[in-house]
Amino acid sequence: MADYWGSFYSEGSTLKKISFLSDTAFETGACYYEVLRVQQGNCIFLEDHLQRLQDSVSLSGLVYTFHIQEVSAVIRELIRINDLESGNIRLVLQVKENHPPVLYAYCIPFSYPLPELYEQGVPTAIFKIIRTNPNIKQYNHTYQQQMRDFIRRKNIYEALLCDDSDCITEGSKSNVFFISKDCVMTAPGEKVLKGITRAKVILLCNKLNYSFKECPISIGTLPAMEAVFLTGTSPKVLPVNRIDKITYSTGHPMMKNLGEAYDELILEDLSRWRG
Repeated sequence: MADYWGSFYSEGSTLKKISFLSDTAFETGACYYEVLRVQQGNCIFLEDHLQRLQDSVSLSGLVYTFHIQEVSAVIRELIRINDLESGNIRLVLQVKENHPPVLYAYCIPFSYPLPELYEQGVPTAIFKIIRTNPNIKQYNHTYQQQMRDFIRRKNIYEALLCDDSDCITEGSKSNVFFISKDCVMTAPGEKVLKGITRAKVILLCNKLNYSFKECPISIGTLPAMEAVFLTGTSPKVLPVNRIDKITYSTGHPMMKNLGEAYDELILEDLSRWRG
């Protein structure tokens, strides 16, 4: 049994407080989820996350719509009740046969990269696997256990997924970007889960007038890449220092500028919340 600081779930119009959720609570039914990051007592890019959860549900074929304003109010109350200054919140929509959908919102244990990792970078390795329906963020316990086992066995920060064409698509829990010849590249959107941080980085490339393209990233091109970085809710913009035995510099100026610009974007969003 996993203990949490205080949780809520909504079932129809009912809101209840619960003190824990079992580790096996979401092993039944179809479960669609989002992980939200709280910073300075507010949720970062909340509307984007809620819209992506709605998109995941719609792409699955399920006819279900939640009201973003109501869920936002639940999230704010969860932050207030827990006096949460920094941390992660998980949203899970669980759909069981012959039961109404239930939307859970609860605090979860979290771990962010230490400051020095943004200078040193993190190690990764390639794992050949294809995710079905990558644009639907849904629990797949077999896949997630495979990823955890691979990451632990390789003693790495993240696994980079590779498809049947020997192209890198995404990380097991992140998106991945590459820099070569002053161009920022990442896999096409239909091949990956379109991360919230991924979308913000693409916008920042345009704002900074960086050349950007979505294209297949072949394993054979990895030695020619000048820099590699991960994006995600918890890691933000995190340099990669190694893919298997291929090493990369973690000081590329374009990568550093994107990381700094993303942090500024977070502060702008927090300012809007406070306003």
